[in-house]
Amino acid sequence: MNKTSFASGATQAESTNSNPRAFDLIGDIHGQAGLLCELLAKLGYRECDGVWRHPNRTAIFVGDLIDRGPSIRETLAIVRGMVTAGAALAVLGNHEFDALRYHLDPVRHSHLRTQLAATHTQFANHDAEWQSCLEWFRTLPLALDLGVIRVVHACWNDAAVQGLRVLPNPIDDTALRLLNDPNSNQGRAAELLLNGMRLELPGDLFVMTYRGVPMNWMRAKWWIPTAGQFYDDLAFPELDVVPRKSVVLPKIDSSTPAGLFDGYPASAAPVFFGHYSLPRDATPQPLASNAACLDYSVWKGGPLVAYRWDGERELSADKFITSMAE
Repeated sequence: MNKTSFASGATQAESTNSNPRAFDLIGDIHGQAGLLCELLAKLGYRECDGVWRHPNRTAIFVGDLIDRGPSIRETLAIVRGMVTAGAALAVLGNHEFDALRYHLDPVRHSHLRTQLAATHTQFANHDAEWQSCLEWFRTLPLALDLGVIRVVHACWNDAAVQGLRVLPNPIDDTALRLLNDPNSNQGRAAELLLNGMRLELPGDLFVMTYRGVPMNWMRAKWWIPTAGQFYDDLAFPELDVVPRKSVVLPKIDSSTPAGLFDGYPASAAPVFFGHYSLPRDATPQPLASNAACLDYSVWKGGPLVAYRWDGERELSADKFITSMAE
């Protein structure tokens, strides 16, 4: 096993990709193995000796492989096989992280049982296989900085990524508890990278989650500067009920990751992420010249989305490739 830091630019295995500017970034799969195979085939990958490979490209998965879908075991077998063989890289998603913290302390995290229900059901009578998958999750970094591109599940922040480089890989129980502590710098960094930037809403205003749960905060567009914006312009995904009021920045103190509200620099390497479950009928396109979300709600009948990157600094809508259930 390759020993790298938990947030690292190092690969999990030696890549077979001879072209350092040929990557296929693949969005949240959530147990849709059939769509994954279809998308890989569209991208020119072929299954050989049980592993999907491309002769001169590398796939990169942005996390959230598990939960919700009908073929979670199959999805993990495909992705893990590719990563192990050097045909792909992957970062940890919040759903994989939730699985780790649930199994570390199921009493404390009993609220995650519903989220993990489909995964646990499909791994029933396959306990050793599931334990092996959990151990593999511990090897996945929270971020990849490959120089030419960056990959994270929800939000890139230089300070947060740097702060997690000191953690071991594979992640041990001590470090996992630290990542799960919302009062630790590592816990705040993990929350940001895995779940994104949140802004509290003013007064008694709230938004509704897809489960019908009211929240007095919203996920925000972290790639644009926050100061001087309006709440409704920053909401991500876009929401109809967010007020047209100027954003009041939270108090910034020593626990706030540096640069949190500054946006993602236009000069920085292209960054790819998932997590946000964008509308399934939306047309995939870059969110900025160097930022792209690849999660278009495959678990709700949307497409599985990939971006075929070939070295460009400015991302283009025509580089998105999709696979969708009929």
